[in-house]
Formats: sequence, C-alpha cells, structure tokens
Amino acid sequence: MLRRSLTLAALVCLAACEAPLPPFEYQGEHVVVASDTVDQVCAGTLAYLDREYERVSEGLGLEFASEPLRVAILDEAQASRVCSSGRSCATWIQNRHTAVVRTREVKRIAAHEMVHVRLGRRRSGSVPMFSEGIAEAFAPAQCPPRGRLPIVGQLLRAEHGSDLNGRAYYVSGELVTYLKQVHGRDSVLNFIEGLVRPELLAPTPSRQEVTDQYHEYFGTHLSEDLWRSPRPADLLTPDELGCDAPMLEEHNRQLSLQATLDCDSVRVENDFENPTQAFVEWGFSNPSNRSFRFHGQLPPETSLELIPCACDIPGGLPNIVWEGSEDLMMDVPEGQYTVRWRGPVGLAEELDVTFTVTQ
Repeated sequence: MLRRSLTLAALVCLAACEAPLPPFEYQGEHVVVASDTVDQVCAGTLAYLDREYERVSEGLGLEFASEPLRVAILDEAQASRVCSSGRSCATWIQNRHTAVVRTREVKRIAAHEMVHVRLGRRRSGSVPMFSEGIAEAFAPAQCPPRGRLPIVGQLLRAEHGSDLNGRAYYVSGELVTYLKQVHGRDSVLNFIEGLVRPELLAPTPSRQEVTDQYHEYFGTHLSEDLWRSPRPADLLTPDELGCDAPMLEEHNRQLSLQATLDCDSVRVENDFENPTQAFVEWGFSNPSNRSFRFHGQLPPETSLELIPCACDIPGGLPNIVWEGSEDLMMDVPEGQYTVRWRGPVGLAEELDVTFTVTQ
C-alpha cells in the first residue's frame, strides 16, 4: 500500500510539477514573472509585486533574497493543472519554489503565496489552520465573511490547506494576526514551526496535541483565542485592506488625475481578468461627508471608478463608475477610497480630469 501511494504521488507530481509554464521573462527588483494571459506584464504590476515582496519579507523579519521570487500568473485551467488543489498555490516546479496565482486573485493572493515561498515548507508548519493562517496574516486582510464561522475542531480536521474554505482561511488568519499582536512575530513563527515533527511517520500532530501545545506555549486556550481574535470590520485600516495606491493631494478644493495607459509606466498595472485592459490607481482621503463634481473628458473606452477602502461605508456607498463625458455630481461619505482609471492597454490618449469639492 505504501509503495502504491508513493507511486501515485510520483505520478501526480509528474503531471503537475512538470506542467509547462510560460517563460519567466518580466523582471522586477525582487520578483520575476510569467503569465499566459497578457501580451506584456506591465511595469506597474512588477512594482506592485515588488512592494508586496518587501512588505512580506519585512513583516516576516527576512532579508531580501539574492534570487528573485518567481510568480506565475495563470488562467484558471493552467493554474488547476499546476496546483493540485485547483487554487493558487506555492509549489516546487522547474526546480524552483514558485508562487502560482490565478488571474482573478492577483491583488488578494499574491502576498499569501509569497509568504509560503519565503518561509518554505518547514517554517510554514504542518497544521493547515496555522500554515495558511500565517500566510493570511501577511496578506491584505479579508472583511468578515457572512455565515457561521468554523470552530477549532472543524479547523483541525483539515489535513491540507485545500480542506479549508474561505471562512476557515479568514478565521485562521485573524487568529495568527491576534497572536502576533499579543506575543510577537518571532514567538508565533517558532510555535508554528514547532508543530512539524519530521522524525515521525505522521508529521502532523493530532488535534489534542495541537491544543495541548498551544496551551503550554501561549498559556491560553486555542478555542477562546479563536473566538476573541477577529477584528471588527470598522477597525480595519485601508493599509490592512491592501489600499496602497499613491495618495492624491487636494489643492484649492480640487484633485487632479493625469495618467496614460502605457504598459511601460510604473503606474500602470494589468487587469489579468481582462487581458487587453490595464489600470492606474490613486488613493483619495475624504475627511468629511462632501459633494464632488467630476469634470473633464474621459478618453473613449475608459472608465473611472471610486472604490471604498473599507468593509462597510455608512450609507452603503457602492463602487461608483463614471463613463462618458458628462459631468457627474456625487455625495461622498467620509473615508478613504481608491480611484481606478481603467481602459485598453497602450491607449494613446491621456487622462486629464478633475474632482472639485462643491460643498
């Protein structure tokens, strides 16, 4: 039975680990990127992934590596062939540890998979709720999901990360974030690494062993900490939610947006779900409830979107999309937003529009 299991594992590896990948030809400062969905990985995408690499590495207390971290951004079908879980993953392929990210998850998951690559299999631990929890803790925060949250017993039944659903990832990430705040990063990393038992045939400890080790190490009960750890949605900051675009400055009650969709610009990022599209983002902080007029001429086939950097904005403001040339009047609640200009990659026309505070 053991021989047959090893043979099956080897066949799976041959099918997945040797799956052909597009060339890693787009070099950033810390990453090198391959993609099968776009004609060119834009300079702004490389800059974004470099920022995520730096944030993850500094958060983990790791020096920048001498070799660039490989990131493969693949469509759903190809990612499923490479990642046995059918999700994004960190995997050993072509003799290198690689972060494989599905096109629809680049902004949410790239940092998560980078954590796995940077920590490696051993330091990520052998208990899925903690190995995925540590990766979630250094990725952009999730807003609290709807529905019943899992309890400790359900989380510890998982044998692989693919056994955890979205709510389980959320709870695990919030727990590790809480432990970092209370006990410090190094203490948490040491605990998670200590859950690996490479000398045993079953390197993953039992549920009882995990809860016992947790209580001995931290002096509290895992079930209680899991219950108290999730952060209230209204206390999540824009930075924690991943809103990192350069901030617009207001002059004489006006904010000006000027940009081009040149893929060679460090401000321009790919929209991997719409391969012919790209976007530029700005951050916008509104200190109080105010009214704005958006005026100017949008280039054809482009749109401007105002996205709240919060889980819930009082008044329920949805994302606002402006298309066309007519001026738009809008009441904007207090808060921080991302302003995103989207359009065809390589559009020759420039964006030049203004937001004016009217009251």
